[in-house]
Amino acid sequence: MSRGASAASARPAAAAPRRNAAADDSDDDDGPVTKPTGVYKTDPKADALVADAAKKLKAFSLFNSSKHEDAIEMLEKAASIYKMNKNWQEAGQAYEQCAEINSEKIKDVHSTQSSWENAAKAYKNVNLRQAIKCYTNAVDILMENNKFAQAAKLWKEMGMLYEKESDIDGAIRTYQKAADCYEADNSTANANGMFIKVADLTADAEEYKKAISIYEKVARASVENSALRWSVKDHLFKALLCHLVLAAPSHQLEGVTRKLDSYVDMCPHLDNTREKSLIEELVQDFADNDPDAFADHVFRFDEIMPLDRWKSKVLLQVKKALEGGNPEDNAVGV
Repeated sequence: MSRGASAASARPAAAAPRRNAAADDSDDDDGPVTKPTGVYKTDPKADALVADAAKKLKAFSLFNSSKHEDAIEMLEKAASIYKMNKNWQEAGQAYEQCAEINSEKIKDVHSTQSSWENAAKAYKNVNLRQAIKCYTNAVDILMENNKFAQAAKLWKEMGMLYEKESDIDGAIRTYQKAADCYEADNSTANANGMFIKVADLTADAEEYKKAISIYEKVARASVENSALRWSVKDHLFKALLCHLVLAAPSHQLEGVTRKLDSYVDMCPHLDNTREKSLIEELVQDFADNDPDAFADHVFRFDEIMPLDRWKSKVLLQVKKALEGGNPEDNAVGV
């Protein structure tokens, strides 16, 4: 295989998603994750607090709200102890009990939402599906109260968990929700980031036409924004690669050239770039029916601007279509 083919195909696939992540209810939850130890370590103090909370809830009291608040305080203390010992499942269960008491007995919407979120943060270390359920309960409350910026962060978090589960449909759905919420909150940069996540996953699933429409939408929304303009070139390059892989099987790449011209009109910064030159070279390689030149152009581009896994995958698909020959020539026996 030529050098270019190696550049486009030798890149390792994305690592299999880890199913566990270390987190708590602090702002550090979104940092690097570590695998939990797995075996439950007995927390006598925390276990006693959970038992006391259960007794408190069953006890007769003239002031029911007080006993419910006392029980929640005990459960929250227990959850903190569980987390310190990395007993994530038990911590999540304690927070879930807090959420249920807040919702059913105290009727405190804010505390209910916070408890569901804390439960999710604990569960995501050991039980991603349960974490998603708790995040869903939390985000439903935020959506009902028009707290779109906070909701967007939780939708984004769920998208990341779905990705770890290799549930691409779930990830696309929740990232789209995050984008919609950021858009409703007039947070254009954050919305665009989520739209691009949707486009990337959609393209990775080989739904190229849908991905193109999203890349183009974000590019148009960003081109007049001085803070976002720098990203337009990359969005349009990804769209062009999608056009290329769609056109490659037929060897009819005139449409790719027309799209390239229209994108340069939209974003003059795309002109005289390595991305534009690569697309023009690859179109010419198809015209010349020259897979070796195609591989060499990809190789030289990759040396200067390393290709990520998805771009390498797409270019390898395009190269295979070129190596397969022109369908029209094959049809007439050439």
